[in-house]
Amino acid sequence: MNLSNYLKQEIQLPDDTIQLLDSLCDYEELPKGYQLLKEGSLSKKVVFIEKGLLRLYYIKDGKEITHHFFTENNLYV
Repeated sequence: MNLSNYLKQEIQLPDDTIQLLDSLCDYEELPKGYQLLKEGSLSKKVVFIEKGLLRLYYIKDGKEITHHFFTENNLYV
């Protein structure tokens, strides 16, 4: 599912609003293991996962602690 279909199905936005949002989005294909956000940084991105998995984690005592997984067809804000 792509973002436009997700917005139609899950949020039920009008078509013109969906087209506007779609035109404002950048689409990226990122490799496995890509670090979307560097430690100490703030994100201003909204991410829609078309395919794959996003792992949210933090560092505690030098170890990665997984906090949440985001699966396909989900938004991460």
